[in-house]
Amino acid sequence: MAKTITPACADAVIVLPGIMGSQLVDLDADSIIWGLSAKAYVSLWTSGLLWQKLKVTDDERNGKTNRVKATSLLTAPAFAPLLRGAEPYSRLVAGIRAVAAHHDAVLEYPYDWRLPVTHNAKRLAAVAEQHLSNWRAHPHGSRAAKLVLVAHSMGGLIARYFTGVLGGSADVRHTLTIGTPFQGAVKTVFLLDRGDGASLPIPRQRLVSLARTLPGIYDLLPSYRCVQEGGATRRLTPADIAGLGGDIDLSIAALDLHKALAAVGVSDLRTMVGIEQPTMQGLRLRHGVAEPQYYVHEDEGSVDWRGDGTVYVQVATGGVEPVSSLPQSHGALVRTSEAIAAVRAVLTMRRLGPRSPEDGHLSCGNCLYFFA
Repeated sequence: MAKTITPACADAVIVLPGIMGSQLVDLDADSIIWGLSAKAYVSLWTSGLLWQKLKVTDDERNGKTNRVKATSLLTAPAFAPLLRGAEPYSRLVAGIRAVAAHHDAVLEYPYDWRLPVTHNAKRLAAVAEQHLSNWRAHPHGSRAAKLVLVAHSMGGLIARYFTGVLGGSADVRHTLTIGTPFQGAVKTVFLLDRGDGASLPIPRQRLVSLARTLPGIYDLLPSYRCVQEGGATRRLTPADIAGLGGDIDLSIAALDLHKALAAVGVSDLRTMVGIEQPTMQGLRLRHGVAEPQYYVHEDEGSVDWRGDGTVYVQVATGGVEPVSSLPQSHGALVRTSEAIAAVRAVLTMRRLGPRSPEDGHLSCGNCLYFFA
């Protein structure tokens, strides 16, 4: 009887977590400031001084970013105010490694999520180049291997900036995003405004004071037409955010980021989206206060598209037909067996049709992709 071959991915894979999905260490104090035990998160927000160390300083805004280091992806559930929880990435990474040609083909990319997407994308460019080079020279690797980026939430924005703006697409076969807010998330406005989105009784002002210093939070501001004003809908402006107490310079930088991403092609993009969860999609601004709307205004009237509870489904698709849509919340998407199976399918799918002699073994390398 012929031996049954299990399809494997011959490419180099990089896993990018979402915002708050990386453990952070304060190098000066040699202490963890994010990535604590589950019980410690309550202390982080309600007492203690660790939350002060999470704030982005003026030096960090000016490019001196050697105080905090991202050391690993989260390995335990965390309380993340914007997301109502951040899940560990252990199951996702294990699922990917199970279909990789070798353990070394898969690299986890932790990053300092407090800092701008642009900063973390530039770091990714160097890391990705080295990882691909290492894998091509690996005994189990292939000279024809490319990169596959598997990214959750904000990680997808970093991946798209790397491939589209920084020119990394030449070495990338696919970018697979999971719940990525390509045009931002309305919930971010309410976090900056008054700390809404928290699911624990934490001091809101403490949360707001932290969030307003984090460029990474501003990079998640919505860039689509989401502000209902009279009978029309317009885009959010830096002045709107400043009026709610936010930082106008960080707001301008965030909207510039989204303009750059909007000009990026989608030929390598594959997306997974969460559906059927009540999700903020628009807002009104009344007398300096933001009011949420769980629908968008279209020609036929108000439409509730829903989403994953954080990201409205239409902005998570990235302009392509999703490879998977799951009735899951934003954080849960990365740990469900269905989502992991969909990721594995994209990594291992071959294009339909006969194999040519040079195709070699069953793998996702050498352009053997169903979705290509």
